[in-house]
Amino acid sequence: MILRLPLLQAARGRGPALVAVLAACLMTFASFFIATVTASAQTLPEGFLTPREKEKLVKTSSGLQYVDVVEGKGNPPLKGQTVTVHYTGWLTNGQMFDSSLARGKPYTYFHRVSQQIVGWSEGVSTMKPGGKRKLIIPPRLGYGSDGSGSIPPNATLLFEIELISAEGETMK
Repeated sequence: MILRLPLLQAARGRGPALVAVLAACLMTFASFFIATVTASAQTLPEGFLTPREKEKLVKTSSGLQYVDVVEGKGNPPLKGQTVTVHYTGWLTNGQMFDSSLARGKPYTYFHRVSQQIVGWSEGVSTMKPGGKRKLIIPPRLGYGSDGSGSIPPNATLLFEIELISAEGETMK
């Protein structure tokens, strides 16, 4: 069986220089492919989870991972309630991309009504007021292949969230 690839056919009879160029092109493609696959298998920054937190890490059916640092009391937020949180978000390389704590002002939104990323909504939905939770949000539950602002495409997001309150009317 003879391979009939256009690049190979073009190289036939043209000497070792063209073969070297084609080999370099293939190596460049292979390097890009390996870098892309490696980037999708991101690891956590050192110290994000303690050894004890790693043991208690919960993985949901969606792929979200979380661990409660502090258990809250009361009822989890319901759809439409006004939720107030403090949070900090990092990329897996340790770069902080947002923090209500750094701004000195809690973040308030309408739970499961406002434009929150899916992993955030899922992670906060089972928290109780006064609780603190660390979330590991895979790309498909975050900003996906598009990224957003300083968040690159296919980024795993890390959050530490404190649920201050969940109040007000609910929606069906």
